Amino acid sequence: MQFYALPLRRLPRCLPKDDEFFVIGDVHGQAELLRAALETIRTTPETVSIRHLIFLGDLIDRGPVEKGLD
Repeated sequence: MQFYALPLRRLPRCLPKDDEFFVIGDVHGQAELLRAALETIRTTPETVSIRHLIFLGDLIDRGPVEKGLD
């Protein structure tokens, strides 16, 4: 799985209908839950050639394992 970030101004106005999207909301330092979600995504059979992983919200602003997410 390859990760990259797009500046907000370069995001598309609509989502491609043939792509696959995984969206993760506020993580708040929950490193183990994030690892489990990423593993689930990694092991999900690929049904399309292009997959996107999108993070929304806070990753490390609070929670039990802030250091594990930096």
